[in-house]
Amino acid sequence: MVTLSPTSESSPDAAGLEFIFLIRHCASLMSRALEAQCSAATMSYTQWAVLACLSQHVGAMSPSDLREALGHDPGALTRVVDALQKKGFINRKRSRTDRRGVVIDLSPEGAKLARSLNDQIMRAMNSWLAPLPHGEADALVSGLQRFLSTLRLSLCGEA
Repeated sequence: MVTLSPTSESSPDAAGLEFIFLIRHCASLMSRALEAQCSAATMSYTQWAVLACLSQHVGAMSPSDLREALGHDPGALTRVVDALQKKGFINRKRSRTDRRGVVIDLSPEGAKLARSLNDQIMRAMNSWLAPLPHGEADALVSGLQRFLSTLRLSLCGEA
C-alpha cells in the first residue's frame, strides 16, 4: 500500500503532491481535448456530460440525481439543462412520484447526439489508454473508482 505524506519538495516522499498534480493535469488535458470534440457538435463538454449521463441512465433523472452523478453546482447545472432544453436535446417533465418535482430525460434528438458523441469520445479515450500494457487500463479505472468511493465516504458520508 502506498502511503502519501506531506513532505518538503526535496523529499523522496513527495508522491502525495505528485499524485494531486497528476490527477489535476490529466483532468485538465482531458477536459480541453473533450471540449474541442464537443465544440464540433456546437456544445460544451459540460453539456455533453449531461447528455452522456442521461444516456447511461434508465429512465428520467431528477435534477438532484443528475447533479450528484456529475458533481455539479445546482445553479450551473440549471443553466446547462436550460441550454440543452432550448436546443431540443432534453425534456423536462413533472415527476410521476412527486407532483412538485421535475425529471429530465433525453429527447430523441438528444439520444441520437449522445450516442454519436459517446462513440467519438470513447474512441479518443481508447486511443489515450492504448499505450498502457494489457490490464493496466482496467487497473487504473478500478483504482480510480475505489479512490472516488473513498473520497465520497470520507467527505460526503456516502460511497
